[in-house]
Amino acid sequence: MSPFVTAVVAVAVLAALPALAAWFAGWKPNHARSMLTRGALLVDVGSTEEFAAEHVEGAVSIPSDEVARRQNELGEHARPIVLYSRTHLRSAVAAQTLRGIGFHDVFNMGTLKQARRVGPSVPPGRDGRNHGPRAVSI
Repeated sequence: MSPFVTAVVAVAVLAALPALAAWFAGWKPNHARSMLTRGALLVDVGSTEEFAAEHVEGAVSIPSDEVARRQNELGEHARPIVLYSRTHLRSAVAAQTLRGIGFHDVFNMGTLKQARRVGPSVPPGRDGRNHGPRAVSI
């Protein structure tokens, strides 16, 4: 390939990066919303203390190091599951664990910050439960 063609391809790729980044940033929340609309279970895999401090409304708390032991709380292996945590690493580990024990439709939403993009914040207690300082609605 000539240096000119290489340069043109490089410029085209660099020009497309912002559009790809914007698409990807919108893709995670949209995909999570779609899964939740289909009945996915939303699971916060952070610590119970983190869940008490802030979580997405409707989420259940199963810390990442307990997902294999508590898999019966997740329902059938065919049920879609959306995971998030304060750190992407814990939700990624939990997703890998769940896939390893037979759950096939697992989506790692990533961090709590990313999960907040799914919906607006809701004042504590709006759904009748004590959520501590803050719950985020989907």
